[in-house]
Order: sequence, then structure tokens, then C-alpha cells
Amino acid sequence: MVQNEIKRREAIRGHSNNNFGRFSSKYPYSKKILCGVCGDYFRRHAQYIKGEYTRTWVCATHKLEGNEKCNQIYIREKYIEDAFLEMIRRLVEDFQTVKATLRENIIT
Repeated sequence: MVQNEIKRREAIRGHSNNNFGRFSSKYPYSKKILCGVCGDYFRRHAQYIKGEYTRTWVCATHKLEGNEKCNQIYIREKYIEDAFLEMIRRLVEDFQTVKATLRENIIT
């Protein structure tokens, strides 16, 4: 089982020209946000925006290979968190519909 997990993690290994990329689920959105332009995963990045240290997420292809390969822009982590919380709020508001859909899918 350990060997299978090692192989699984190698398959989803981070980008790196020097082979130092590694599996990481350190952040809540790691390996969960896909680029709408090229399909690669987003990775966490920090940068200064107007003098303020800001956590952002960026397409790995854009980060490593530039705008020519992928022109997807950085997304501030705060915007991702806000969108996630909004979707949770909507699910909770419509809990009965979600519950009925789940029950129907389990039964069939």
C-alpha cells in the first residue's frame, strides 16, 4: 500500500525542472483548482500587491513557462475563499434539494 501511495504521489508531482517538486496537500486548495485556459493545476504563490504581502494562486504553467504558454491571471486567495464560502452557503440554503438529489443517487 505504501508503494502504491508513493507511485500515486509521483504521478501528481509538482512542476520542477530540477525534480524537487513534490506532492503537497499543505494548503486547502492544493490540487483542487484547475486552470480554465490550459488545464494545469494552480499552485499557491505569494506576492506584494501595492506594498502588501498577498497570497495568490497561479496556474503552474503560467508561473513556470510564462504568458506565451498560458495567459491565466493570478487569483487572490481571499477571492477563492469567498467563492468557496458562498457555494457552501448556497448548498446549506438549498439543503433539502441537495439531500433529495443525494438520496436519489444513492438509491439508483
